Amino acid sequence: MTVGSVIPDYPGKKVGPFTDALGTSGTGRLARAAQAPWTNDTFTDYHSDNPRIMIVPFCEYLGGNGANASFQVTQFGVWWLETVSNSDVTGRFIKYIMTDVTAAPSSVNTGLWTTQMCD
Repeated sequence: MTVGSVIPDYPGKKVGPFTDALGTSGTGRLARAAQAPWTNDTFTDYHSDNPRIMIVPFCEYLGGNGANASFQVTQFGVWWLETVSNSDVTGRFIKYIMTDVTAAPSSVNTGLWTTQMCD
């Protein structure tokens, strides 16, 4: 997925798989974040590989509804996952710069630098 990608909508919520992947049990992100070395990390002071850190797309609605709706990725942000409860997910956006990469021109505005895939 890159800026400009068009994403189709899929109706319905798949709460179970998301809760499992993000939650506090098993291999969920919050369960892993509760283990060393991330135990005392906070959204302002963290290890760069903390499982709570999630890169998320920002999308613009293009039209349609239900299974015919589509969205275009306009930029990316970095999310610090705080809680997961049933279908509610909470967190905060953080400034996160990936190391050892070249910045794209828009990175100054987003706080996110990413690698570019080459042919």
